[in-house]
Amino acid sequence: NYEMRISNTVNEIDESVRDRFKALGHISNMLAEISKQYEIEAKKIEFEAEQSNKPLYTLRSMIVQGNEIDGAEHMLEEFDQSLEESKNEDFDSIQVREFKKVGQLADHAGVPGFWLNVMKHSTMVCSLLLKKDENLLRQLVDVEYIPQDGKQDFVLKFHFNPNDYMTNTVLTLSIIHTC
Repeated sequence: NYEMRISNTVNEIDESVRDRFKALGHISNMLAEISKQYEIEAKKIEFEAEQSNKPLYTLRSMIVQGNEIDGAEHMLEEFDQSLEESKNEDFDSIQVREFKKVGQLADHAGVPGFWLNVMKHSTMVCSLLLKKDENLLRQLVDVEYIPQDGKQDFVLKFHFNPNDYMTNTVLTLSIIHTC
């Protein structure tokens, strides 16, 4: 209906300039088609990236929760190799901040408070956190991202250890884009 209105409007324009507007309309249609093709290809790439990331998210979740991981030695060797390759003449002079609380992790499986720390250091999330939320967020053990069928919509599932603050161990947040 919108396109018919534009066509009728263009046909009502003075003949001396009508062809210019027809050409502009054609160019606009071509740009829209290219944009549509781009979106299709971008969604394919995004889907492939999400599929590639899934095993890594699973591994991260297992480490944070303290589960045993097959092939962990391989990851450690690759990390050490990458570190060796990145060293330069300034490496030994770099001042490293001391993480006093990391020593406390020896008594725990996994990485307690991992997601709380991630959120506290996220520029997008940190301003939303309240001090009173921290005790609950220490119980957060995984955040699961679930894209929705080729849309910008997605679901976040927050997985918690059993705790005194809530009866459910999973909270689900659906993000729906309306534009």
